[in-house]
Amino acid sequence: MTILVFLPTLPAYRKSFLSEVNRKLREAGVSFAVLHGSTSRKTIKETEDCDFVVKPLVTKERDFLNSTFTTLALLSKNIEDMNPSGVVFLFNPGILSFWEGIFYCYRKRIPYGIWSSGYTRPGLSGFKVAVRNYLLNIVYKNASVHICYGSGHSDYLKLLGIDKSKIFIAQNTINVERIISSTDLNSFQNKYGTELKILFVGAVIKNKNLKLSMKVIDNLISKGFNISFTIVGDGEERGNLVEFWNGLRNREYINIVGSKYGDELNQIFREAELFLLTGSGGLAINEAMAYGLPVISTYGDGTVKDLLGDSPLLLHATTEDEVTSRIEYFYSLDRSDKINIALSNRKSILAKASMSNMVDNYLGALSELVK
Repeated sequence: MTILVFLPTLPAYRKSFLSEVNRKLREAGVSFAVLHGSTSRKTIKETEDCDFVVKPLVTKERDFLNSTFTTLALLSKNIEDMNPSGVVFLFNPGILSFWEGIFYCYRKRIPYGIWSSGYTRPGLSGFKVAVRNYLLNIVYKNASVHICYGSGHSDYLKLLGIDKSKIFIAQNTINVERIISSTDLNSFQNKYGTELKILFVGAVIKNKNLKLSMKVIDNLISKGFNISFTIVGDGEERGNLVEFWNGLRNREYINIVGSKYGDELNQIFREAELFLLTGSGGLAINEAMAYGLPVISTYGDGTVKDLLGDSPLLLHATTEDEVTSRIEYFYSLDRSDKINIALSNRKSILAKASMSNMVDNYLGALSELVK
Protein backbone atom coordinates (compact mmCIF):
# COMPACT_ATOMS: atom_id res chain seq x y z
CA MET A 1 0.00 0.00 0.00
CA THR A 2 1.28 3.47 -0.94
CA ILE A 3 0.05 6.94 0.00
CA LEU A 4 1.10 9.99 -2.01
CA VAL A 5 1.02 13.56 -0.74
CA PHE A 6 1.26 16.48 -3.19
CA LEU A 7 2.51 19.83 -1.87
CA PRO A 8 2.87 23.20 -3.65
CA THR A 9 6.37 23.47 -2.12
CA LEU A 10 8.43 21.55 0.45
CA PRO A 11 9.68 24.05 3.05
CA ALA A 12 12.04 23.00 5.83
CA TYR A 13 9.43 23.48 8.56
CA ARG A 14 7.44 20.51 7.14
CA LYS A 15 10.32 18.07 7.58
CA SER A 16 9.76 16.94 11.17
CA PHE A 17 6.02 16.49 10.60
CA LEU A 18 6.42 14.48 7.40
CA SER A 19 9.23 12.41 8.92
CA GLU A 20 7.01 11.39 11.83
CA VAL A 21 4.09 10.56 9.53
CA ASN A 22 6.45 8.48 7.39
CA ARG A 23 7.85 6.67 10.43
CA LYS A 24 4.44 5.66 11.73
CA LEU A 25 3.17 4.62 8.31
CA ARG A 26 6.28 2.52 7.75
CA GLU A 27 5.67 0.76 11.07
CA ALA A 28 2.20 -0.10 9.74
CA GLY A 29 3.64 -1.43 6.47
CA VAL A 30 2.52 1.53 4.37
CA SER A 31 4.79 3.29 1.86
CA PHE A 32 4.76 7.08 1.77
CA ALA A 33 6.00 9.59 -0.80
CA VAL A 34 5.89 13.37 -1.09
CA LEU A 35 5.79 15.06 -4.51
CA HIS A 36 6.09 18.82 -4.63
CA GLY A 37 6.50 21.93 -6.73
CA SER A 38 8.47 25.12 -6.18
CA THR A 39 7.93 28.89 -6.33
CA SER A 40 9.83 32.03 -7.23
CA ARG A 41 7.29 34.28 -5.46
CA LYS A 42 8.79 34.03 -2.00
CA THR A 43 11.98 32.82 -0.36
CA ILE A 44 11.62 29.34 1.10
CA LYS A 45 14.22 27.37 3.00
CA GLU A 46 13.90 23.99 1.36
CA THR A 47 13.89 20.64 3.14
CA GLU A 48 17.13 18.66 2.91
CA ASP A 49 18.23 15.11 3.85
CA CYS A 50 14.70 13.73 4.13
CA ASP A 51 14.12 10.22 5.49
CA PHE A 52 11.01 9.83 3.34
CA VAL A 53 10.65 9.54 -0.44
CA VAL A 54 10.65 12.98 -2.09
CA LYS A 55 10.19 13.88 -5.73
CA PRO A 56 10.30 17.50 -6.97
CA LEU A 57 8.22 18.34 -10.04
CA VAL A 58 9.19 20.92 -12.64
CA THR A 59 7.10 24.01 -11.89
CA LYS A 60 5.90 26.88 -14.10
CA GLU A 61 4.18 30.00 -12.75
CA ARG A 62 2.19 32.41 -14.90
CA ASP A 63 0.36 35.64 -14.01
CA PHE A 64 -3.14 36.19 -15.40
CA LEU A 65 -5.94 38.53 -14.26
CA ASN A 66 -3.99 39.56 -11.13
CA SER A 67 -3.61 35.92 -10.09
CA THR A 68 -0.77 33.39 -10.27
CA PHE A 69 -1.49 30.05 -11.93
CA THR A 70 0.91 27.14 -11.51
CA THR A 71 1.49 23.87 -13.34
CA LEU A 72 3.50 20.89 -12.12
CA ALA A 73 4.93 18.72 -14.89
CA LEU A 74 3.74 15.11 -15.22
CA LEU A 75 1.66 15.15 -12.06
CA SER A 76 -0.95 12.65 -13.30
CA LYS A 77 1.76 10.50 -14.89
CA ASN A 78 3.44 10.21 -11.49
CA ILE A 79 0.18 9.09 -9.89
CA GLU A 80 -0.21 6.47 -12.61
CA ASP A 81 3.37 5.21 -12.24
CA MET A 82 3.26 5.00 -8.42
CA ASN A 83 -0.18 3.35 -8.35
CA PRO A 84 -1.15 4.63 -4.87
CA SER A 85 -3.93 3.43 -2.59
CA GLY A 86 -4.74 7.05 -1.78
CA VAL A 87 -3.61 10.58 -2.65
CA VAL A 88 -3.65 13.77 -0.54
CA PHE A 89 -3.42 17.25 -2.08
CA LEU A 90 -2.35 20.24 0.03
CA PHE A 91 -4.81 22.11 -2.08
CA ASN A 92 -4.25 25.50 -3.68
CA PRO A 93 -6.85 26.36 -6.36
CA GLY A 94 -4.23 28.31 -8.32
CA ILE A 95 -2.23 25.14 -8.97
CA LEU A 96 -3.95 23.96 -12.12
CA SER A 97 -2.23 20.58 -12.05
CA PHE A 98 -3.96 19.75 -8.75
CA TRP A 99 -7.33 19.97 -10.52
CA GLU A 100 -5.94 17.66 -13.21
CA GLY A 101 -4.66 15.24 -10.55
CA ILE A 102 -7.98 15.18 -8.71
CA PHE A 103 -9.85 14.50 -11.96
CA TYR A 104 -7.41 11.66 -12.71
CA CYS A 105 -8.03 10.13 -9.26
CA TYR A 106 -11.79 10.46 -9.76
CA ARG A 107 -11.65 8.69 -13.13
CA LYS A 108 -9.41 5.91 -11.84
CA ARG A 109 -11.38 5.57 -8.60
CA ILE A 110 -8.35 6.37 -6.45
CA PRO A 111 -9.54 7.90 -3.17
CA TYR A 112 -8.22 11.41 -2.63
CA GLY A 113 -8.08 13.75 0.32
CA ILE A 114 -8.03 17.54 0.48
CA TRP A 115 -5.67 19.15 3.00
CA SER A 116 -6.57 22.82 3.31
CA SER A 117 -7.12 25.90 5.43
CA GLY A 118 -10.00 27.03 3.22
CA TYR A 119 -8.29 30.41 2.84
CA THR A 120 -9.63 32.81 0.20
CA ARG A 121 -7.44 35.67 -1.01
CA PRO A 122 -8.97 38.95 0.28
CA GLY A 123 -8.81 40.68 -3.13
CA LEU A 124 -10.90 37.98 -4.77
CA SER A 125 -14.55 38.95 -5.32
CA GLY A 126 -17.57 38.79 -7.60
CA PHE A 127 -17.63 36.36 -10.51
CA LYS A 128 -14.18 34.95 -9.69
CA VAL A 129 -15.31 33.89 -6.21
CA ALA A 130 -18.56 32.39 -7.52
CA VAL A 131 -16.75 30.24 -10.09
CA ARG A 132 -14.01 29.29 -7.64
CA ASN A 133 -16.46 28.21 -4.96
CA TYR A 134 -18.63 26.28 -7.41
CA LEU A 135 -15.67 24.23 -8.64
CA LEU A 136 -14.20 23.82 -5.16
CA ASN A 137 -17.46 22.50 -3.76
CA ILE A 138 -17.50 19.76 -6.41
CA VAL A 139 -13.95 18.79 -5.41
CA TYR A 140 -14.82 18.91 -1.71
CA LYS A 141 -17.93 16.76 -2.00
CA ASN A 142 -16.12 14.04 -3.95
CA ALA A 143 -13.16 13.84 -1.58
CA SER A 144 -12.87 10.76 0.62
CA VAL A 145 -11.40 12.79 3.51
CA HIS A 146 -10.72 16.39 4.49
CA ILE A 147 -7.73 17.41 6.58
CA CYS A 148 -8.41 20.91 7.93
CA TYR A 149 -5.90 23.40 9.30
CA GLY A 150 -8.46 24.53 11.87
CA SER A 151 -12.06 24.54 13.01
CA GLY A 152 -13.14 27.36 10.69
CA HIS A 153 -12.72 25.30 7.53
CA SER A 154 -14.19 22.25 9.28
CA ASP A 155 -17.35 24.23 10.08
CA TYR A 156 -17.60 25.38 6.46
CA LEU A 157 -17.38 21.81 5.16
CA LYS A 158 -20.13 20.70 7.54
CA LEU A 159 -22.37 23.48 6.17
CA LEU A 160 -21.82 22.00 2.71
CA GLY A 161 -23.30 18.76 4.01
CA ILE A 162 -20.05 16.79 4.15
CA ASP A 163 -20.19 13.92 6.63
CA LYS A 164 -18.30 14.88 9.80
CA SER A 165 -16.73 11.39 9.85
CA LYS A 166 -14.73 12.47 6.78
CA ILE A 167 -13.45 15.67 8.40
CA PHE A 168 -10.26 15.72 10.51
CA ILE A 169 -8.72 18.79 12.13
CA ALA A 170 -4.94 18.40 12.07
CA GLN A 171 -4.17 21.90 13.38
CA ASN A 172 -1.39 23.16 11.15
CA THR A 173 1.73 23.59 13.24
CA ILE A 174 5.47 23.12 13.63
CA ASN A 175 7.46 21.29 16.30
CA VAL A 176 6.42 23.60 19.13
CA GLU A 177 7.36 20.95 21.70
CA ARG A 178 11.03 21.29 20.74
CA ILE A 179 10.95 25.09 20.99
CA ILE A 180 9.21 25.09 24.37
CA SER A 181 11.62 22.52 25.83
CA SER A 182 14.61 24.65 24.77
CA THR A 183 13.31 27.98 26.10
CA ASP A 184 14.27 29.02 29.64
CA LEU A 185 11.35 30.38 31.68
CA ASN A 186 13.75 32.66 33.56
CA SER A 187 14.35 34.61 30.34
CA PHE A 188 10.90 36.18 30.65
CA GLN A 189 11.94 38.03 33.79
CA ASN A 190 14.32 40.17 31.69
CA LYS A 191 11.63 41.31 29.23
CA TYR A 192 9.36 44.35 29.01
CA GLY A 193 11.65 47.12 30.15
CA THR A 194 11.47 50.58 28.62
CA GLU A 195 11.40 49.63 24.91
CA LEU A 196 8.75 47.33 23.38
CA LYS A 197 10.41 45.09 20.77
CA ILE A 198 7.91 44.09 18.08
CA LEU A 199 8.62 41.34 15.54
CA PHE A 200 7.29 40.03 12.24
CA VAL A 201 8.64 36.82 10.66
CA GLY A 202 7.39 35.46 7.36
CA ALA A 203 7.27 35.86 3.61
CA VAL A 204 7.60 39.48 2.50
CA ILE A 205 4.68 39.45 0.08
CA LYS A 206 1.83 41.85 -0.55
CA ASN A 207 -0.87 40.05 1.42
CA LYS A 208 1.18 40.28 4.62
CA ASN A 209 0.16 43.96 4.72
CA LEU A 210 3.52 45.03 6.15
CA LYS A 211 3.23 48.64 5.04
CA LEU A 212 0.28 49.01 7.39
CA SER A 213 2.34 47.60 10.27
CA MET A 214 5.22 49.96 9.50
CA LYS A 215 2.96 53.01 9.17
CA VAL A 216 1.22 52.35 12.48
CA ILE A 217 4.49 51.84 14.35
CA ASP A 218 6.06 54.91 12.73
CA ASN A 219 3.08 57.01 13.89
CA LEU A 220 3.20 55.58 17.41
CA ILE A 221 6.91 56.38 17.71
CA SER A 222 6.14 59.95 16.63
CA LYS A 223 3.55 60.11 19.43
CA GLY A 224 6.21 59.18 21.99
CA PHE A 225 5.88 55.40 22.24
CA ASN A 226 9.21 53.64 22.86
CA ILE A 227 8.93 50.92 20.20
CA SER A 228 11.13 49.10 17.70
CA PHE A 229 10.00 46.84 14.86
CA THR A 230 11.99 44.08 13.15
CA ILE A 231 10.83 42.45 9.90
CA VAL A 232 12.45 39.08 9.16
CA GLY A 233 11.89 37.51 5.75
CA ASP A 234 12.26 37.90 2.02
CA GLY A 235 9.98 37.92 -0.99
CA GLU A 236 8.81 39.76 -4.07
CA GLU A 237 7.56 42.75 -2.03
CA ARG A 238 10.87 43.54 -0.34
CA GLY A 239 11.93 46.23 -2.82
CA ASN A 240 8.63 48.09 -2.40
CA LEU A 241 8.89 47.71 1.36
CA VAL A 242 12.37 49.24 1.44
CA GLU A 243 11.15 52.15 -0.69
CA PHE A 244 8.26 52.69 1.73
CA TRP A 245 10.67 52.45 4.68
CA ASN A 246 12.79 55.25 3.19
CA GLY A 247 9.83 57.62 3.54
CA LEU A 248 9.21 56.95 7.23
CA ARG A 249 10.03 59.57 9.85
CA ASN A 250 11.37 57.05 12.38
CA ARG A 251 12.94 54.46 10.10
CA GLU A 252 15.95 54.01 12.38
CA TYR A 253 13.63 52.08 14.74
CA ILE A 254 12.25 49.86 11.98
CA ASN A 255 14.55 47.17 10.60
CA ILE A 256 14.10 44.99 7.50
CA VAL A 257 16.72 42.27 7.96
CA GLY A 258 15.93 39.65 5.31
CA SER A 259 15.69 35.90 5.84
CA LYS A 260 17.23 34.38 8.96
CA TYR A 261 17.43 30.72 9.95
CA GLY A 262 18.65 28.43 12.68
CA ASP A 263 20.29 29.87 15.78
CA GLU A 264 20.16 33.43 14.43
CA LEU A 265 16.38 33.30 14.01
CA ASN A 266 15.96 31.57 17.37
CA GLN A 267 17.80 34.43 19.06
CA ILE A 268 15.62 37.01 17.30
CA PHE A 269 12.48 35.28 18.63
CA ARG A 270 13.94 35.09 22.14
CA GLU A 271 14.75 38.81 22.22
CA ALA A 272 11.36 39.95 20.84
CA GLU A 273 8.47 40.92 23.12
CA LEU A 274 5.42 41.07 20.82
CA PHE A 275 4.57 39.46 17.47
CA LEU A 276 2.58 41.51 14.94
CA LEU A 277 0.76 40.13 11.91
CA THR A 278 -1.55 42.50 10.02
CA GLY A 279 -1.94 40.30 6.92
CA SER A 280 -2.47 36.69 5.92
CA GLY A 281 -1.41 34.03 8.39
CA GLY A 282 1.51 31.71 8.67
CA LEU A 283 3.17 29.24 10.99
CA ALA A 284 5.29 32.02 12.44
CA ILE A 285 2.32 32.60 14.79
CA ASN A 286 2.80 29.10 16.21
CA GLU A 287 6.54 29.67 16.48
CA ALA A 288 6.04 33.01 18.22
CA MET A 289 3.60 31.53 20.76
CA ALA A 290 5.98 28.65 21.47
CA TYR A 291 8.68 31.19 22.28
CA GLY A 292 6.19 32.89 24.59
CA LEU A 293 5.43 35.97 22.52
CA PRO A 294 2.10 37.73 22.90
CA VAL A 295 0.53 37.99 19.43
CA ILE A 296 -1.45 40.72 17.70
CA SER A 297 -2.85 39.05 14.60
CA THR A 298 -5.59 38.87 12.01
CA TYR A 299 -7.62 35.69 11.58
CA GLY A 300 -4.97 34.79 8.99
CA ASP A 301 -5.73 31.51 7.24
CA GLY A 302 -8.43 30.73 9.82
CA THR A 303 -6.21 28.90 12.30
CA VAL A 304 -5.27 31.92 14.43
CA LYS A 305 -8.79 32.12 15.90
CA ASP A 306 -8.35 28.59 17.27
CA LEU A 307 -5.07 29.63 18.88
CA LEU A 308 -5.98 33.06 20.28
CA GLY A 309 -9.66 32.46 21.06
CA ASP A 310 -11.29 35.67 22.30
CA SER A 311 -8.01 37.46 22.95
CA PRO A 312 -8.29 41.28 22.98
CA LEU A 313 -5.22 41.24 20.72
CA LEU A 314 -7.05 39.53 17.83
CA LEU A 315 -7.66 41.84 14.85
CA HIS A 316 -11.02 41.93 13.09
CA ALA A 317 -11.21 44.76 10.51
CA THR A 318 -7.41 45.26 10.31
CA THR A 319 -7.64 49.01 9.85
CA GLU A 320 -4.94 51.47 10.85
CA ASP A 321 -7.02 52.56 13.86
CA GLU A 322 -7.62 48.99 15.00
CA VAL A 323 -3.95 47.96 14.77
CA THR A 324 -2.99 51.15 16.60
CA SER A 325 -5.47 50.48 19.41
CA ARG A 326 -4.22 46.89 19.87
CA ILE A 327 -0.59 47.98 20.21
CA GLU A 328 -1.55 50.85 22.52
CA TYR A 329 -3.55 48.44 24.67
CA PHE A 330 -0.67 45.99 25.02
CA TYR A 331 1.84 48.80 25.58
CA SER A 332 -0.28 50.12 28.48
CA LEU A 333 -0.39 46.79 30.35
CA ASP A 334 1.64 46.25 33.51
CA ARG A 335 4.84 44.29 33.02
CA SER A 336 3.43 41.37 35.02
CA ASP A 337 0.35 41.23 32.76
CA LYS A 338 2.55 41.11 29.65
CA ILE A 339 4.57 38.24 31.10
CA ASN A 340 1.38 36.38 32.02
CA ILE A 341 0.15 36.64 28.41
CA ALA A 342 3.52 35.35 27.20
CA LEU A 343 3.44 32.32 29.51
CA SER A 344 -0.22 31.66 28.71
CA ASN A 345 0.59 31.54 24.99
CA ARG A 346 3.18 28.83 25.59
CA LYS A 347 0.60 26.69 27.37
CA SER A 348 -2.07 27.41 24.75
CA ILE A 349 0.02 26.43 21.72
CA LEU A 350 1.09 23.18 23.39
CA ALA A 351 -2.51 22.28 24.23
CA LYS A 352 -4.08 23.31 20.92
CA ALA A 353 -1.42 22.81 18.25
CA SER A 354 1.31 20.40 19.25
CA MET A 355 3.15 18.42 16.60
CA SER A 356 2.06 15.14 18.19
CA ASN A 357 -1.62 16.11 17.88
CA MET A 358 -1.18 17.11 14.26
CA VAL A 359 0.51 13.80 13.39
CA ASP A 360 -2.11 11.68 15.18
CA ASN A 361 -5.07 13.44 13.55
CA TYR A 362 -3.41 13.37 10.14
CA LEU A 363 -2.83 9.64 10.45
CA GLY A 364 -6.47 9.20 11.41
CA ALA A 365 -7.42 10.90 8.13
CA LEU A 366 -5.06 8.69 6.13
CA SER A 367 -6.55 5.61 7.74
CA GLU A 368 -10.03 6.76 6.69
CA LEU A 369 -8.71 7.57 3.20
CA VAL A 370 -7.59 4.03 2.40
CA LYS A 371 -9.95 1.91 4.49
